[in-house]
Amino acid sequence: MLWEYDEEFDYPNGDNPLVVHWNLDDDDIEINLVEWNDGNDHYTSDELWEMDYELAENIMSYIDNEFLHSEDFWLTKHGYDF
Repeated sequence: MLWEYDEEFDYPNGDNPLVVHWNLDDDDIEINLVEWNDGNDHYTSDELWEMDYELAENIMSYIDNEFLHSEDFWLTKHGYDF
């Protein structure tokens, strides 16, 4: 993994927002854990891909657009404090 600790964010999912833990493996996005905000249910990456391929693809696109293509994200990762 690229970073020692996973990145974590709240993913808007209608009435069931999710908490997504992710990291990079070389240039590949790795979703490591998806939790429902109630804290009771969670899925690993493999479980998510098997259960809801479309949701997994949407989360991957969200990470790509909101984080990997965000200059602010990379500046923050490299220690810049806004």
